[in-house]
Amino acid sequence: YWRFYLTNLIPETKDTDFSWREFKERVIGDLIDNFGNFINRTLTFVNNKYQGTIERPTTLDETFSKKVDDQIKKIVENYEGIELRQTLAEVLALSSLGNEHFNAKEPWKTDDRAAIYQCTALCETLALLIQPFLPNTSKKILQIINSKKGCIEDIKEATTCYTINKPELLFDKKDFLEKIEHIIKKEDTIDFTNKKVLIDKNIKELSFGIAEIKGFQVQTKSMELERTKKELLTTLNYETIAPTIKGYEYLLG
Repeated sequence: YWRFYLTNLIPETKDTDFSWREFKERVIGDLIDNFGNFINRTLTFVNNKYQGTIERPTTLDETFSKKVDDQIKKIVENYEGIELRQTLAEVLALSSLGNEHFNAKEPWKTDDRAAIYQCTALCETLALLIQPFLPNTSKKILQIINSKKGCIEDIKEATTCYTINKPELLFDKKDFLEKIEHIIKKEDTIDFTNKKVLIDKNIKELSFGIAEIKGFQVQTKSMELERTKKELLTTLNYETIAPTIKGYEYLLG
């Protein structure tokens, strides 16, 4: 999850801020419900409906094939330009394209083997494209598909038949939500003149409170406040509060 989200934070052209809530939304919306869902639904369908084997049909959806090829070109161009954040965004757009195709073809009603073959091939392609960002996830997908391909250049080689292993979930959504909600609950959000002040609940265990307020610029410092902060800093019992106060020293010094 961290490799995925931190790629979204890479400041290629502008600064960016970290947010636990945005972290949660990105992981759930982009990675689990989009990328992970497409891989899981496709391979589970192959396993359940076709006993794990799907062959390349004589006729394919050429319109879909062109859309996939065009998207792959965008991704490769961004890789070559070292535009990592945009590259990841385009990979996720490709998995969205796969989800849209799966929904449009409704293979659970039509038994459209061409659609399922192309979606399975796309799973293999996505595994190779996501490899630099999520190597373990890529490896897991390729193992399920029994693919021997190992790099982006291998995408050009068409696989005529897929015989897959029993699929397993790439991401545990329930486990992730439980952990991230526990972290988010540690923060209180208070509205203050249209700004948000995040207060660490652990700080309440001390005899004073510290808050980091973002979005303001201090024009003039209060000498009295500065003196009070320095006096407070010298009287702190670090043995008991070190874990909490460490991250806030820069506010006191």
